Amino acid sequence: PGLTVITGEEHQHWGYTCGPGAMANVEEARREAHRRTIESALAAGAEMLVTLYHTCNRDLCGFEGRYPLEVKNWTGLSATALGLPEHEERYKRIKLHDEVSAALEDAREFIEAHGLDTTGLRELLSDLLRGKESGTSVF
Repeated sequence: PGLTVITGEEHQHWGYTCGPGAMANVEEARREAHRRTIESALAAGAEMLVTLYHTCNRDLCGFEGRYPLEVKNWTGLSATALGLPEHEERYKRIKLHDEVSAALEDAREFIEAHGLDTTGLRELLSDLLRGKESGTSVF
């Protein structure tokens, strides 16, 4: 299968990113930008939304499943195009869970391997899963 690049509506602001130095400081503008990005991709007939910035990927990946779009970071897409093994997007996998307990169970092996504190993770995951409703990440 090939890849066809399509272009959606451009954002008015040439410096649009989701990072802490930009839209993260104005939540309403960030949510609006995410909404417009998704709607533009859907209107253009996209099946995949490829993100350039890691923070945008963390924000937008939570919409996967709520819209008929796969969200992928450009690095993963590039690796696939080069025939390299696909890197698992653990963050996205965890963020797509609806329940903290399911996310913790999914990440159990990773948590145990790294000796992580589940009490702190439970609070962090609660924020993460709540943030996906508005399309924001906690990092």
